[in-house]
Amino acid sequence: MLFRSYKTEVITITNNGKANAIHTGMQYVPEDTDFVITCDSDTEFDKNFVKNALKRFYPSVGAVVGEVKIKNTTGFNNIFDVVYYYSFNVWRASMSYFGHVSVLSGACTMMRYNVAKSVMGDYVKRNIRIGEDRYLTYLILKEGWETVFAPNAIAYTESPTGMKFIKQQLRWYRSFWDGVVYSRDLYFDRMFIPYTIDTLIQVFSRMFAVLLWFAIIVSVYLGLWNVIALISVSLIVSSSVRGLYGAIVEEDSSFIPKMILWGFVSVIFTPPLHMYALFTRKNGNWLTR
Repeated sequence: MLFRSYKTEVITITNNGKANAIHTGMQYVPEDTDFVITCDSDTEFDKNFVKNALKRFYPSVGAVVGEVKIKNTTGFNNIFDVVYYYSFNVWRASMSYFGHVSVLSGACTMMRYNVAKSVMGDYVKRNIRIGEDRYLTYLILKEGWETVFAPNAIAYTESPTGMKFIKQQLRWYRSFWDGVVYSRDLYFDRMFIPYTIDTLIQVFSRMFAVLLWFAIIVSVYLGLWNVIALISVSLIVSSSVRGLYGAIVEEDSSFIPKMILWGFVSVIFTPPLHMYALFTRKNGNWLTR
């Protein structure tokens, strides 16, 4: 029997960021607790989330992240849900192989209580307002614990739409660049070679997207339509290859056209956001409330 008894206690505090809320909540957790779960205000858990997450807690594992799926898959979110899929089932799954998942999603993460408690002091000290899940992951990894992905531990979240979606992406991009800076002490540790390689790949891919964006702008301005055609064909081919994985594994051919559409969106619209996020990474505004 997983639970013998439970009680719910609601704690009301002034809104001072999620990190502060988690730190406050941890103070009310009984000392004999084995595991704690952090989530977002709109998170809905699959009934087997806890059971499936617990299966991934080998002795070396300090925290487990589940798979987040979008609840409101209408309109543009019908395309963006494949981005969530690849973010968890490809990126986090591959980094989980090395025990170095670099972002334990704030929407659904289970941690050992003693691990979470050991990093709470440093966690709240930085007073981080955005990307608190990335920073918490960094602290857990720094303590020598592994962070892994549980593909069958499912949670659902609402994805913002319209301008709130753009603001959410900006917040995530700021969190990424901030993480690249504050986790630099891990790059020179042999134990974190996979983590370092993953970070370098992500930085390179974002910088390449920015260069490609400039190439598109210049080509349009100069009327180099053959270059635009070459970039478009390359995007279609590369996005189709990425989409093929989901199409085969999930037996859903819609992954391919969705990834093609997202490929064009990510090349045209996300590079300017990344550039702005890089130079404003210290801006801690949540933006989507």
